[in-house]
Amino acid sequence: MSAIRNTPIAKKFAGAFGLVCILCLTLGAYTTVTFRSIAAASTEVSENGFPSFIALSDLRRAINKLRIADLYLLLCQSSPCSAQENAMRQKALEAYQSALRAYEARISYPEERELHDRFVASFARYKSVSDRSAELLSGGKTGDALDVLTSESTVAVFDDTISVLNDDMALNVKHGLESSKATSSASWRAIWVTVLATLLNLGLCVLVGTLLNREITPRIRHVMELAQKLAVQDLTAHVRVTGTDELGQMGSSLNACVCLSISSLSAVLSHPRYFPRGTASENTELRPGCRRSAKRSGFPRTLRSSRSRLGRNSSIDVADGQDLPGGVATKAGQVIPFCVFLLSSHAWRRGRRPAAAHESGAPTGL
Repeated sequence: MSAIRNTPIAKKFAGAFGLVCILCLTLGAYTTVTFRSIAAASTEVSENGFPSFIALSDLRRAINKLRIADLYLLLCQSSPCSAQENAMRQKALEAYQSALRAYEARISYPEERELHDRFVASFARYKSVSDRSAELLSGGKTGDALDVLTSESTVAVFDDTISVLNDDMALNVKHGLESSKATSSASWRAIWVTVLATLLNLGLCVLVGTLLNREITPRIRHVMELAQKLAVQDLTAHVRVTGTDELGQMGSSLNACVCLSISSLSAVLSHPRYFPRGTASENTELRPGCRRSAKRSGFPRTLRSSRSRLGRNSSIDVADGQDLPGGVATKAGQVIPFCVFLLSSHAWRRGRRPAAAHESGAPTGL
């Protein structure tokens, strides 16, 4: 007997569908973790990488406007022109402070903090030069202001500020591209894993359904056939038990019912009070093993022929059943008339009934 047929049906279904559920849970956990990492990477790019790049662009634009305003002040020959350029210079400084605050709130990469400190320090040096130039211009010292703003040191400080800003922007672009590539790779990997796991789950469901159908459905049909035979009083019915699960236990119980019926009929048949000695000796073949008795007992499948020949009132006294052996005497008033009808029909048909088609083959397996 196979291990599958010896396993209880509840455990079969629990194991089969439990395996499917475990696979579904594993796929769900993998999908959740993968999508969470994709969401985190996308959030990093959308909330830190791109906004930082925009803030750095605003910083560079503000520094360039400040530089342009400083140089235009050197060219102004009237008070309205100087006032206009001073206002532009002040707006550039305010834009720089606003963009710097927006950028500092989104610093996330390790190298980014170092670049931030560098360009802030470099811009502070340039701003001090710009402020001194503005003071010189307000005092009417245009030549000195020109020398300060166009000196090599001032140009180097300005170029260093812009260079550090460009490096910081390149760093944000680099991390943004890497995060986008990682997100794309994780998305494709999750798609393929989901497809393969779905196909595996589908194949496993088909396999489990096929195995359960092959192991359970035929055995249920065999039990139903045995019960139908017993319903029409066919005592040749028998199934071959091949497992110890609920269906196997049901088959064993039905076989035991057949054996008990044959044993009870054999006991009645062998009792001298109800049947002549010759009749009992001729029917002692009902006493051997239950399987052999079930195959060759020759009991009729119905009681119609016996009832039509014997009538509903039998002349045999079977009301008390006091002389029956052992448990056969129990409720004899109900059991013995039934046995009389069966055995009378059997005796009448003995030697005349053709063998049933199913008696020549092996019993069905359960």
